[in-house]
Amino acid sequence: MFRNFLIALVLTFTFVGVSFAQYIDVFDNHTNFEAINYLSEKKIIQGYEDKSFKPDQKVTRSEAVKMILGVVNRQADVNAVKLNFNDITADAWYVPYLKQGVKLMFVDGYEDKSFRPNNFVNKAEFLKMFFSASGHPVSSIAARSANIYADVPANLWFSVYVNQAKNMKLVSLESDGRFHADWALTRGQIAEIIYRYLYIKEKKLPMFDPSLNWNVYDQASLFLKMKYADDMKIVKTGLMETVFASSNSLANFERILPDSAYLQVKISDNFEHDKYKFYDNLNNYAKTLSDVKLREINKNGISGFLINGSVGQYSILDVYFFLPNNKMISFMGSYGHGFLQEELKEKIYLMATSFEFQASGGGIEKIVSDAREKIWVEGAGKKVLESFPEKLLIIETDSIGTGSGPVDYYYSSLGNVSIKYQRSNDMVLGIKEGKTSTF
Repeated sequence: MFRNFLIALVLTFTFVGVSFAQYIDVFDNHTNFEAINYLSEKKIIQGYEDKSFKPDQKVTRSEAVKMILGVVNRQADVNAVKLNFNDITADAWYVPYLKQGVKLMFVDGYEDKSFRPNNFVNKAEFLKMFFSASGHPVSSIAARSANIYADVPANLWFSVYVNQAKNMKLVSLESDGRFHADWALTRGQIAEIIYRYLYIKEKKLPMFDPSLNWNVYDQASLFLKMKYADDMKIVKTGLMETVFASSNSLANFERILPDSAYLQVKISDNFEHDKYKFYDNLNNYAKTLSDVKLREINKNGISGFLINGSVGQYSILDVYFFLPNNKMISFMGSYGHGFLQEELKEKIYLMATSFEFQASGGGIEKIVSDAREKIWVEGAGKKVLESFPEKLLIIETDSIGTGSGPVDYYYSSLGNVSIKYQRSNDMVLGIKEGKTSTF
């Protein structure tokens, strides 16, 4: 199969962390960490006296009204406002907020004239209140439109609000591929919706970029950085590959389930040095797929190709880039055809196109420099050879050597250096530029 033709090098990544928590219970690996910090710094939300935020605590309807008012920053004269809810006491802490909500026309109650202030607010209720309060236009849905999500038909009272949130990427699906409009929201989840909305408003963007705050893996020795989605974990590393798999994959991650995905990242030599010949090979591969799309792609001046198509019960999305150092980086993704299909496809695409080629930065140069410091150091040879991120090529073996046993000559294509290694003393005898056994 075409996708298996690559001979790859190991990718070993280092996690990069840059943020610090403001609350004792919100660490930098929390899903809503950036949102909570962003809104706290702007004093839109606040924590508790014990310095906690309780991000996983569910939010009541009255608390949701207060949080929304903190965002829209609209004030109305409520002196004449009378609350007609039959379950509200005049001295309740939330009465001033409900009056503001009624005056601004985003708070209403149920048919039985109750407001149910202590009930947990669900997704549908919150989105309706939020969009109504913000004044953001909500696009109408054409009659007989397809479902917004698998469990959100287009004809429900809250469908327009869910559709708007989906289009702006303020929300995402649950792990089962459904939206669950009746599920209660937590403080962290509400913070995420508000944060995304304010961010795209501030930046004048049409929608939020889900990859904005993803974790970053840094592979300096191969001049590579890339982002990965919160629910995509590294499940396999080895000589040939590094594999990311979605959190709902089977232990045997290579078996694609309807709502699972995986992504293989490979570095290989660009043997053909002709991207259009490579395109012809891809085009031949595309003939084995259905609903296929094959196009050229460019990332920060680095060109490549993207191919997307269906193979039975799953789809593939591959991205190939031709690097300036005569290497090729390949992102080979697969995802199922379940309810999460579109989100998984987007995650694979965003991960693949998030990569940064670092032409400088000292990655391989530092490895070579450190190796030079170990020349003529007994017992350090194997560690020097293993420090290179590739499988070194043996270009020659001198069985006699220097009289102390065999000497091997290795070549690093990444560093473009040759290494003279003496087995008996486990020692590097020399390092030279280029591919040579002449020392």
